[in-house]
Amino acid sequence: ITLSPVPGFRKWLESHVKMLHQSREKTELSLSLTELSDTLHPLFPDCTGPLEPLQAALNDLSWAGSPKGKMAEILRRPLLKLCARYLFQEKRRRLALDPVAHFHLQNGASIWRLNWLGDTSSNGLKRSFGIMTNYLYHLPHLSSNSVQYSMKERIALSKMVEELLHTK
Repeated sequence: ITLSPVPGFRKWLESHVKMLHQSREKTELSLSLTELSDTLHPLFPDCTGPLEPLQAALNDLSWAGSPKGKMAEILRRPLLKLCARYLFQEKRRRLALDPVAHFHLQNGASIWRLNWLGDTSSNGLKRSFGIMTNYLYHLPHLSSNSVQYSMKERIALSKMVEELLHTK
């Protein structure tokens, strides 16, 4: 099992928030982001635009210093779900967009667990809001996982990560 960063997650998420702010297109992702922003609105009463509370929370990372605080608790599940989506669904040339995920997956690992605030260093927060990933290298499955990923674009996941992807 490794403990690895998710270096592209924050940049990916912020680009989608910006695109949604400009387009208002209704997709599963845009609805999730809008719902999260609505949930955050009581913590940012001065924000008037529909996505402003979310943008404020993503820009002010002080919530990471108090993991049991209200904002950290509100953000925990949605950001973990969005990170799972980023790792599993977001592709570049049909393979994982995230370079660290791509490295592990092409070598036969599976995405095993996402760790909330696993890296609260300034760099960890800047790159992934502190989320880190465990990749599992299970010897009997390395070869088949690698082939499934490289040839069939299938990513091996634990049940825990699958549940994140498929729950509301």
